[in-house]
Amino acid sequence: MRIWIRGLGALAVIAAGSGNAGGEQSPGHSTGRDSMAVLDAARSSQAGFERARRFHLAPNRNGATGRECDERIGRFCYWYDEADTLAPAEPETIKRARHKLLTELGRDERASPGDDWIMGQLIRYLVENGQPDSAVASALRCRGSGWWCAALTGFAWHAAGRFAEAEDAFLTGLRSMPGAERCLWNDLSLLLDGEMERTYRTLACPEREAWNERLWLLARPLLASAGNDFRTELWARRVMIRLLQNAHTAYGFSMGEDHRELVLRYGWPTGWSRSNAFDDVINADHFSVTGYDPSPSYAFLPLVTWQDDVDPRSAGGWDLRARRPRVRYAPAYAKSFQELDQVQIARFRRGDSSVVVAAWATDDDTVFRSGSKQAALVLARDPMTPTITARREMSGASGVLIARAPWPADVVGLELEHLSSKRFARTRVGDFAPDDPSSPLSDLLFLHVTDSAQSILEEAATHAVAGDRVPEAARIGLFWEMYAPLSRVDSLQVVLSIYNARREPKGPITSPARWTKGPAILSLSWVDRPESVTPVASRWITLDLAKLSRGHYVLVLEAKQAQRGLARAARGFEVVVANHGVPE
Repeated sequence: MRIWIRGLGALAVIAAGSGNAGGEQSPGHSTGRDSMAVLDAARSSQAGFERARRFHLAPNRNGATGRECDERIGRFCYWYDEADTLAPAEPETIKRARHKLLTELGRDERASPGDDWIMGQLIRYLVENGQPDSAVASALRCRGSGWWCAALTGFAWHAAGRFAEAEDAFLTGLRSMPGAERCLWNDLSLLLDGEMERTYRTLACPEREAWNERLWLLARPLLASAGNDFRTELWARRVMIRLLQNAHTAYGFSMGEDHRELVLRYGWPTGWSRSNAFDDVINADHFSVTGYDPSPSYAFLPLVTWQDDVDPRSAGGWDLRARRPRVRYAPAYAKSFQELDQVQIARFRRGDSSVVVAAWATDDDTVFRSGSKQAALVLARDPMTPTITARREMSGASGVLIARAPWPADVVGLELEHLSSKRFARTRVGDFAPDDPSSPLSDLLFLHVTDSAQSILEEAATHAVAGDRVPEAARIGLFWEMYAPLSRVDSLQVVLSIYNARREPKGPITSPARWTKGPAILSLSWVDRPESVTPVASRWITLDLAKLSRGHYVLVLEAKQAQRGLARAARGFEVVVANHGVPE
């Protein structure tokens, strides 16, 4: 993935001590005469390195003038192409120049230990030089502005892959920031679009903070990991914006609003090249620079939020491979992320608690069907409540996990890590506007048909189908639970119907009317008379789907008793060719 910048005239020189571009404020630094002399020397060293870097960049012989932009942001043309991600090897001249700069910045930091700009540039170039541990050590001895030192510490911990420590450091900095500064750091409007952005821009800063917390939970790459690395990545980008705004850059011009937006949405390059030659222009400063971002990168923000009029559990609230997302992130710890395709997740109640079943298969994946894997089923309630995780190390191509939480699970994630290759597969469902937790019906759970009765959830779960695909002419088991008050009535009318689907529903469906079209193509009804008074009543039946042709369907279960209203549960599924991507 690359960012291409076309030459735009004479090099914009940033004078030492010049004012900030745009509206962001730099942290303060000491202003004594000796300190200013040290700062001037540090700025001169940094400017000299970036001029040397720019002049000695390896040429990009392929050029980029014919590329179509995924995004045109001011002076910048941005595109994403995983087949075109490797920058030319960095010339030794640039490596030597960076080493010299680090020596000079280290000397200047010791001479003026309270200077925010010098400390920031030292940490920036240590990270760029592949020395995150040294960056952490430098940040921990920072003696400048309190909130800026905390932010630099978070930046360094993030680069070191210590995301829980990074999150704590950034939160410390946010708590001590001036109000306007904190509001700026918590402004996510550039990362959103559509109705989500319009709603967000109407919120005041305190309202945005509460909104952000929910969004950070939903956008977390791995619910089972320590620390939210996507959150710390966005804060690290805020730090990088400040590090660039009063400094020379490899592009040869000063930072503006376009550059800020580019860094915030896509991060900063880790490699560079320049257009072919200097002899096609009058001035050697007039050439294009290509920046190479980390790859592969993904779209971790959810497609919808709890304000949207959609059904996110069935619609699929995330698309990691979105073609042109507003924001991208490439986790350094992962060789790849992918959607876990063959998976079934169902939620069940136990009073105020919840039990979640997840069944999955990876037999159609050349990486995940073999080797050791760590599976994690994670339940989340809200941003402030610690998650509940059930883990299992396995070597087979399929499995089932059950997790229990002392509260209703609003967000559920199933995550697989292929231990030897550091590849990750995940699926996630979430109620962005959680339903009433007192709903009298559980989710529906598809089962492989067996000879034994499936009257207990834990027993039924061992036979759960991995996914929502059913082979033609199959017989399939269906398991669900009823809760008080339905489980305590004398009798109730139950209707099970199958409809053609408007789209391709996946998993539990909270609003089946949005997904069905036409009349029911199959319908069964019966009277259910509970045998005893119990808070939980389990039910299961076997369905013969021989009359269904290939395609997408919605199964709807309705239970009604006079004076108690209608309870409804639904699940989408697909009928496919026998033995085509359907686990046995």
